[in-house]
Amino acid sequence: DGTEPSHMHYENDENYFRGYEWWLMKEAKKRNPKIKLIGLPWTFPAWIGKGENWPYDYPDVTAYYIVSWILGAKQYHDLDIDYVGIWNERAFSSKYIKLLRYTLDKHGLQQVRIIASDRLWEPISFVLLLDSELHGVVDVIGEKRTCFSSRTIAWNLVASYYEELPFGRCGLMTAQEPWSGHYKVEAPIWITAHTTQFAQPGWSYLQVDGHLEGGGSFVALTDGLGNLTIIIETMTHNHSKCIRPLLPHFSVTPQRATFYLKGSFCNVETLQVWHSRLDFESGNSSLFQQLHPIKVWKGSFTLDLNTDEVYTLTTLKTGQKCGCPEPPPSQPFPSNYKDDFNIRNPPFSEAPNFADQTGVFEYFVNASDPGDHVFTLRQVVVQRPITWVSDADQTIS
Repeated sequence: DGTEPSHMHYENDENYFRGYEWWLMKEAKKRNPKIKLIGLPWTFPAWIGKGENWPYDYPDVTAYYIVSWILGAKQYHDLDIDYVGIWNERAFSSKYIKLLRYTLDKHGLQQVRIIASDRLWEPISFVLLLDSELHGVVDVIGEKRTCFSSRTIAWNLVASYYEELPFGRCGLMTAQEPWSGHYKVEAPIWITAHTTQFAQPGWSYLQVDGHLEGGGSFVALTDGLGNLTIIIETMTHNHSKCIRPLLPHFSVTPQRATFYLKGSFCNVETLQVWHSRLDFESGNSSLFQQLHPIKVWKGSFTLDLNTDEVYTLTTLKTGQKCGCPEPPPSQPFPSNYKDDFNIRNPPFSEAPNFADQTGVFEYFVNASDPGDHVFTLRQVVVQRPITWVSDADQTIS
């Protein structure tokens, strides 16, 4: 939450070791080599716009900037970027998207897919119907702000920023104390596991009604090879939250639901069961517990569903809930604190305990200074970037 440093602050500047994201991507790949990596530009450095606050006036320059990042990820970190977006929650340019595809292909990056537009379904869907060339280069339509009409994403992975900022603790985990090492494995990580442990990229959603008579919903996915995963949720309105738009009123009651498997799934005899129950009153929730398998009789099975529950029923037997070590205890930030930034080869370009909000602060070694300021943390961007939204008038870290 804040400023992320660019790999090219200026046109003649390239550095593929800034920021924590390279480290984060490599750590993610260690844990799951099949994880997908996606790049989405939030803002662009000033030199791309050549004086204008717009990234599409010189689409060849913007495409070169993006492709350089993808090539650098591979050259310096052996990371394969799977998808690349256009511009976070802002307008798209058909000319730029086509040129981006051309530039990717020219550099041997045919495997990198394009996501557009990251704003609204309707405008780009309409353009795709009219523009066959654009239709041929867009692989995925991405959108946000549609909590109750499409699938959701979790932002962010780990909430590691000041809690007073917007969307405090909105993450799968929370780690806000680099000085103590304290962290929390929050409930969303296990609710997410109900889907992500039992469906992989490439699986398809089945066309089901998806609504339960007593409220709640379900989806079903398959790998096309005979495996089936069903995810059921009965979250009540008071315990559901959507940033935008607000959720319309709905009611959920305890119910008995019967599911019917048809087609090739008629032969399924047993489904593995994983269950979460969220207790908001006592805080004593039961998260991602494996229950006894359920028998399927002639293609059907019945479940008793309470409110504020999540179920996964699946043919897969690969689910797991690993234990987490006890984190270091929480501690306040030390009242006496100093840092001389005396690190010749820092692991990141940012200093510990600093979080850039505007501008980019990086370690700097001033070898010509004989005094106390050989090692410093300095703000290195002197031009206002092509901003995503309105920006502060001063740099802040």
